[in-house]
Amino acid sequence: MGRFDRQWQPEGAVCLMKGRFVGWRTGGAWLLVCMGLLGCDMQPNPELIKSESPGEPTLTGAGTDILARVDGVPITRATFQAMLMQTAEFYKSRGLPMTQSPAEVGTMILDQLIARELVYQEARKRGMEADAQIEQALNEAREKAGGEEPFKAILAQRGVTEEMIWEVTRRQILTEQIIDQELASKVEITPEAVEAFYAENAEMFLMPERVHARHILIAIPEGSPETVRVEARQKIEELAARLTEGADFATLASQESEDQASSGNGGDLGFFTRAQMPPAFADAAFDTEPGQVSGVVQTSFGFHLIRVEEHLPEQQVELNEELRVAIRRQMTQERVKDLLRDWARELEGSHEVERYVAPEDLIPIPDGGVAETGVSEKGAAEPPFDF
Repeated sequence: MGRFDRQWQPEGAVCLMKGRFVGWRTGGAWLLVCMGLLGCDMQPNPELIKSESPGEPTLTGAGTDILARVDGVPITRATFQAMLMQTAEFYKSRGLPMTQSPAEVGTMILDQLIARELVYQEARKRGMEADAQIEQALNEAREKAGGEEPFKAILAQRGVTEEMIWEVTRRQILTEQIIDQELASKVEITPEAVEAFYAENAEMFLMPERVHARHILIAIPEGSPETVRVEARQKIEELAARLTEGADFATLASQESEDQASSGNGGDLGFFTRAQMPPAFADAAFDTEPGQVSGVVQTSFGFHLIRVEEHLPEQQVELNEELRVAIRRQMTQERVKDLLRDWARELEGSHEVERYVAPEDLIPIPDGGVAETGVSEKGAAEPPFDF
């Protein structure tokens, strides 16, 4: 305890836009981060390493271990389940309804996995290479890990080999390269289209109401006895009295605040929205006039005094160059995803694709009608088609 962590610190207007700005592009260095090398939990799938010489599928209906093959490369039930969970979490986190049947959802997810493999196999068929980019990504990961030995230690801790990283990163980079070459390079987004998107989706580009404030924290460590709370309350009230007598808030925060993250900067928290702070803290900050200090506020962190510097109402984000670039990127990605569906169907004609499981067997529904995945018998909204 002793550090007051906000949920998120905005880094500019685009970060605060409402909406989902995502797409197929990730980049090798990002992929290495998300493999768990630098703090995330995702690890490369060992099946990718074995895919050059796959074993025979087990054809037993809903219990099938291999659901499909693309040019002999297996798509496993484990991979399918991972994407199914990811899709269910996507909708759950956004509060979106699920409106399609389990069979329809399962079919779409399997089709997407097949499409991914088709695109990668097409890149290999064309002789595309990514060794230089992979080596650069690995070097970046080594540097961020602190050198070769720390890098190897992280790999060992995660149960990951450099061969696994190489294969996963190669897949990602080659997929990006061929999509850029075949699809993205052919998509043109005009300035007029960007302006139309901005005008038609004004609600996506609202900057929420924000406050710029400083605070002083007297921490109450979790599990502390009542005597600690009483002492903390007494101390924060003494500090409030000193402020009433004319003490400078920033100076007092630097000297007395137990929030290590902000005390060195006079307690400055920068701008934040209501959603970024604990409710009691947010209520006090947004109800206090600029230039004034709140009364004592209690949160799970301890006791606070808050000085409000500025209070900005909700406002429309200006269509500046940064936002134009973000909108153009998003529109390109959305169009590419639409083109990918059609292109993947075309690729099936020049690649060998085998499906082993009927749609109704992809997502078994237990008694009671609701699968453990969160997909109900009454259905699910269309999952995102993403690479």
